[in-house]
Amino acid sequence: MAKPALGRGLGELLNGNGASETSTATETRTTAPRMSAGLSTLVHNAADTPPPAASAPAPRVVRASLLAADAVLTCGAFLFLLKQSSPDAISTVAALLALLFGGWLGWLGLTWGRSGNGR
Repeated sequence: MAKPALGRGLGELLNGNGASETSTATETRTTAPRMSAGLSTLVHNAADTPPPAASAPAPRVVRASLLAADAVLTCGAFLFLLKQSSPDAISTVAALLALLFGGWLGWLGLTWGRSGNGR
């Protein structure tokens, strides 16, 4: 088994002889090291093969999901307040937060994927 580049001449350095002038530390390897499949994937040149592109959901699906979430939150907040005989401060704040969050989701649903040129 060959000595690694850092271990060559170590005995001579420890004995005080100094490194020999014909140090083999500058030698280059002629064979490529064997790598596992995972390591070769990490080391592989990214320019050769592009990574697989993640498919983004269609804007219609995102918009419909946001608008549906808005409707569910708004209806849920109204039903929650209607079922309360006398809503206290905590339930009122929770319903208002649900309405605000639902309104924000609805606004995102209406504006998602729209460009600034009016399309």
